[in-house]
Amino acid sequence: MAKSFSAIKNSVVANSPLKLWNATNFRYEESPHPTVLLRIPGLTHESFDRNWNPKMTSIMQTSSTARVYAFHRVLPAASDKESHDTEERYFLDWPRLTENFYVFASSSEFVMSRALYEKNIRKWPIDMRFTLGNIGNCSVASTSKFYACDGDNNPLLWTNTTQFVTVDKTTRRAARIPDWYLSKYKGKGYMDKGLVVKPFVRPAVTYAHPTVVQWTDTDNYKHTNWASYVCWATDALHAALLLQSPSLPSHYSPYTTTGDSLTSTAKAALHVAPTPGWPPHPGEPNIRSVTRRTRVTGHQQWLQESINVSNHLTYGTNTASY
Repeated sequence: MAKSFSAIKNSVVANSPLKLWNATNFRYEESPHPTVLLRIPGLTHESFDRNWNPKMTSIMQTSSTARVYAFHRVLPAASDKESHDTEERYFLDWPRLTENFYVFASSSEFVMSRALYEKNIRKWPIDMRFTLGNIGNCSVASTSKFYACDGDNNPLLWTNTTQFVTVDKTTRRAARIPDWYLSKYKGKGYMDKGLVVKPFVRPAVTYAHPTVVQWTDTDNYKHTNWASYVCWATDALHAALLLQSPSLPSHYSPYTTTGDSLTSTAKAALHVAPTPGWPPHPGEPNIRSVTRRTRVTGHQQWLQESINVSNHLTYGTNTASY
């Protein structure tokens, strides 16, 4: 192996805030299917919307972060012999597999339980059970289940099944998984086949909501983060529902609300003349002040009132596919 797996691990975990993540009870089970179990910090106060329901974007980010951590944390030794081995082991040999490939999520499915939306069930910490689902010629599917830690009551909160595709770093096309990996893991998952998410039937009448991709919507690949799409879909849903609500009052208000168009500008004044003690190096620009102003252009009627809004969003024991 050209690169040590410790170096790969360091680039993902040790050089990120994940090294300080208070994940505990980390253990590995080989049978009946390769599985990692751990307890993660869980949701935070920022994970809830204004109605105190868990935000779908936070559920997605929590699932993704926990999966990355589980993939790149060294597995505990199962025996005294393994404790003396010099080679570190990782769940599904993920650092070794991804050393020469990119991995992109091709499909992902979330199933939320009613317990997730119960206000009296604690959402932190959370127990995670991460299991191999299926190995294809170019794909790896796995399932993460998240349980509440609420005394004797530990209900399932949500389940996430995600399928990754191995991609050649040069051609950016799907690439076959190496034979050593297929012989080691193929057939050991709990799924008979990979995850297939069928497309929804497009309604005859839809609502179009314009969106501009911002820097904060992107990931380390400089691609749009998967959670951003859900955020846009949620905003589009509520924008469409707003059209069916009674007309908003036309009197002036200093507060903005859903449907307002907002323009924000930032202005920085740069001064080269030094200030005592600043800048630390002569010649560097000195940012003396930053002013911010916003302009509200008012409510806009984007579509006719007679539009039929066909989009809908349901919480509970339903499956949401993205």
